[in-house]
Amino acid sequence: MFPTNSAWRIGKFRLTVESMEEELRNSLQVCVAAYAAAKQCSAATVGRLAAGDWRFFDRLNDPAKTFTARKFDEVIGWFSRNWPPETPWPDGIQRPTIDDVQDPAA
Repeated sequence: MFPTNSAWRIGKFRLTVESMEEELRNSLQVCVAAYAAAKQCSAATVGRLAAGDWRFFDRLNDPAKTFTARKFDEVIGWFSRNWPPETPWPDGIQRPTIDDVQDPAA
């Protein structure tokens, strides 16, 4: 059952499920805020387009709710494919390359 409270040690670093999930959640929240501002639309509109669910980003704000790594990849890939060219990609967020992102509609 996920998320778990288990942790893994890799070298000097201790990775926890919560810290990874929080990092992914933060990345999506930063992207939706920047994209919605650039396109002058709501997070609900972006959720409908990026995740197929207008409530996706509302639920993302609830730490009791979770999402899968597959959903993260789908949504961050959508952002990468559809990012407005005149808007800089958010600092600190790794942007998938076109080779990394496969359009599910293709």
